[in-house]
Amino acid sequence: MSRLQNYRLGYPCAITSKKDKKRGYNQCAEFGKKIAQALQTIYSDDLLIKVTTTASSQASKKRLERWQLNNETFAVTQLSQLKNKHILLVDDIITTGNTLEACIIELKKAENVKISVATMAIA
Repeated sequence: MSRLQNYRLGYPCAITSKKDKKRGYNQCAEFGKKIAQALQTIYSDDLLIKVTTTASSQASKKRLERWQLNNETFAVTQLSQLKNKHILLVDDIITTGNTLEACIIELKKAENVKISVATMAIA
């Protein structure tokens, strides 16, 4: 059990608070909460914040267009709390990997951090 207690669970803020309010839910958050519950570990949705937003929905764009237009920037809000932690980064879908890459770049700024990824789908 001690191995699992070292997990700190976060998720990529793949949608803005505006889009979250419009939808009324965040599927990544729900997925992350269920995983944390199953692992009996901490769930935290405030580790990463989305600093920039994409101009329009990328759902209708092809993979290459998404990759070329990616300008998502994330920031870690509590870097010191991630020291020596194993983070399970959760996202709903991997298309180009740009969102996860941007999140991982920020999370790796923490000292001695290990990052794993869980996703619901790969496109």
